[in-house]
Amino acid sequence: MELFHELLYWIYAALLTAAAVVDVRSRQIAPALIYAMFGLGVLKVIIEIVMNQMYLSSLWAALLTFAITLLVFLGMYLFSRGIGFGDVKLMAAAGLFYSVQGIFTIVIFSMLLTAGAGICMVIKNRQNLKAELPFAPFVAAAAVLREILRLVDRFG
Repeated sequence: MELFHELLYWIYAALLTAAAVVDVRSRQIAPALIYAMFGLGVLKVIIEIVMNQMYLSSLWAALLTFAITLLVFLGMYLFSRGIGFGDVKLMAAAGLFYSVQGIFTIVIFSMLLTAGAGICMVIKNRQNLKAELPFAPFVAAAAVLREILRLVDRFG
């Protein structure tokens, strides 16, 4: 069962990567990818409930992480317009899939990667600060980086 659990993380990373490619090309994230990520998150929660035999704590932890992530990114969407609504849904799905520590790591890494890319873009191209960057590629990179660090910690 542990192998199946591990496989879910890498399938999720693959979905994030697909969302990143679509976001770079079209500046939108395909709804089908978002639905697949939500579905995978629900499947992961169900598996954790069955494996851990901690029904309410696993369910509440997933719902709390989902709600906090949704509210934070919805607030960013409504008040700063720095991200799109597809990014809000993407992060809400990630909030359902990852634990509190996992989503915190992904948010921090993705924000740092986005800021670094923006700074490099401004320096290299002398572009203005209003240039748009797709956010999904940085979320995907952060998720893969988190998974690599998790594996290193587990097996290293």
